[in-house]
Amino acid sequence: MTAVASQGRRARLLLLYADAEGRLLSYWAGWPRHFISSPLYETIALNVGHAGWWPRLRNMVTALTSSCDGIVVLHSVYSNQRHLGARLARVLAAMDKPTAIFLANEYKLMPEKMAFCEELGVDLLVSQSHSATIHRLYEERLKCRVMFLPNGGLDEDVFKPEIEWTERPIDVGFRAYEVPWYLGHDEKTDLARAAVPAAARAGLVADVSTDPKDRFDERGWATFLNRCKAVLGAEAGTDYFELTDRTREVVNAFVAANPQATRDEVIARFFQNYENPVSGRMLASRHIEAGGTKTLQLLIEGEYGGVLQPDVHYVPLARDLSNLPHALEKISDIAYCQGIIERTYAVVRADFTYAKLIERFFHQFAQLMAR
Repeated sequence: MTAVASQGRRARLLLLYADAEGRLLSYWAGWPRHFISSPLYETIALNVGHAGWWPRLRNMVTALTSSCDGIVVLHSVYSNQRHLGARLARVLAAMDKPTAIFLANEYKLMPEKMAFCEELGVDLLVSQSHSATIHRLYEERLKCRVMFLPNGGLDEDVFKPEIEWTERPIDVGFRAYEVPWYLGHDEKTDLARAAVPAAARAGLVADVSTDPKDRFDERGWATFLNRCKAVLGAEAGTDYFELTDRTREVVNAFVAANPQATRDEVIARFFQNYENPVSGRMLASRHIEAGGTKTLQLLIEGEYGGVLQPDVHYVPLARDLSNLPHALEKISDIAYCQGIIERTYAVVRADFTYAKLIERFFHQFAQLMAR
């Protein structure tokens, strides 16, 4: 029993997130929404995503921090850039409250993010990776607890099956974007380029794009999934996890100095002989959301957080996409597809709703607040 529970009240959290117009990521909206509605906590949410808020809210932040039992910093606070200023960070650290951070984009700005964690005095790091090796690296660096949660969960009010699978007008859907070369692959772009002609040859209706203008917001993504019998995909992340950003920096420097370099040249130079890589591949919210809408997934084979299994929860694609035509043919096998869809739907509803993920987080964080 936590100290606050023994006092007959829910734990009070100060929840920090960054929300600015134009952000399309469903999990950036999902986490604050579900923390606020969770019966496990009394949550006070603070949006730090708008410049100029600190002078107006300084006194309120100090009061909130002093009255809370724990501090939670969500992914959006430091994803591609830091939204939490040094002054507020000093206030939070000085209060000496148990602090958890949900880490984002664990393939870039890692030295800066580790310094940020140290600045806040993080007690619990929530990683999107289920890798024991990566957890150990974090523990050795930060001397804190580490746990795995995917970057997003299932919001059943948004991502739910609304169109019968056999009535969906799009056979194969996909939305992705070209990734930076320092990830060591661009398999989503390769998949998109291969899928369009392969679907045409199979007589399938495809809606595939890597154009950023074709990305969806949260509700639009749910609608799109409900229009698709199947979506293509791959694990998030990289095969070359580093806390140092060493490879990212040298690849970026090489590309800047050699603008005519090709992706194949970069991969051959920096990744072919990479010794003992640590996989940073991850399950992503898009896999959970597709499962929640009963949309079949054709995925490049991987671990998917130890959750999704080939031919059980998804139709497997070889890394070289050599079996893509055969995988597309399986869409016409209704019994096979329905089996996969129902198994995946059951898994994500049982274990990966936001309520379930926040409950898992609660069991870890409550122990820290009880100290």
